[in-house]
Amino acid sequence: MGPKMVDSPVAVVTGGSCGIGASVAKKLAALGHRIILTYNTHAFEAEEVVRSIREDEGDAIAVKVDSTNASEITLLAKHPWCKSGICALVLNHGTYERWPASQVDPDRMSKTLEINFLSSHRIWWELNSQIVDGASIIVIGSQLATKGSVHGADYAASKAALTTWARSLALDVADRDITVNVVAPGFVDTAILSQDSEERRRQREEEVPLGRIASPDEIAGVVGFLCSEDAAYMTAGVIHVNGGLYRP
Repeated sequence: MGPKMVDSPVAVVTGGSCGIGASVAKKLAALGHRIILTYNTHAFEAEEVVRSIREDEGDAIAVKVDSTNASEITLLAKHPWCKSGICALVLNHGTYERWPASQVDPDRMSKTLEINFLSSHRIWWELNSQIVDGASIIVIGSQLATKGSVHGADYAASKAALTTWARSLALDVADRDITVNVVAPGFVDTAILSQDSEERRRQREEEVPLGRIASPDEIAGVVGFLCSEDAAYMTAGVIHVNGGLYRP
């Protein structure tokens, strides 16, 4: 199950320094992609991901990109690897803070929408001319996009906007054989859940029919499939990866 393209296809993974993004970068590298992973504040972690990929005989670089900084996104688009043609774009970057819905003020809402949604559109806009026909675009969404969240209304709203945009984009670029899909995780063992107490973690595990929290690698496995020839007829989809927790 290899990538859609041959001859060292390039994959851009935003927010690739840790968590789901790091696992996605490693997965796509293992499938034969050259990886451009972006990071904002976790430079050391990003370089560790690059080192790990290279140790496994893959090829990767880390590029510092503040997703709210248009000039840094423009510089990313000018990278020689991007200019050679992008075969996979994984929009994974984002922010999440726990605030009751009634306490999310306009500034916080605007900030979250800017980082999670508007910057994803901006990144796609800048890279669009370098995305090759037949490429895969994967958006990391969330079950909260349709489920909502008492302690993450701004996050849920941003993921809902991202999901609707991605599905709309899929219809427009289908004539280029570009697929656009959303992967919507449930509970994943990343920094977000590290804030949980042991009791809350047990509660989460009990809520999931499969009885456990996903690893980032399990989300990356789905992304890898969506970037392969085996998923060439899948587009405008939302793939829920949540152990049966949420069944829309």
